[in-house]
Amino acid sequence: MTVVHDNCGGELVFLRMRDTHKHNWKAVCTKCYSKKGSRKMIAWASERQIDLIVEHHPSTKLEVEINT
Repeated sequence: MTVVHDNCGGELVFLRMRDTHKHNWKAVCTKCYSKKGSRKMIAWASERQIDLIVEHHPSTKLEVEINT
């Protein structure tokens, strides 16, 4: 089971931010897109929140954000 976006039902992917970034992780939807055409950001997440998400939803996708 994965984490889904409440509005559209799309799967959420969690992107690891660079160490210099203020936030650790951000959640983006795989179905929703911003006006610029990139995946829509849904929320910020801390390391503790990611640990809990992975514990309860082991198939959740985690990726590294390269261009931020």
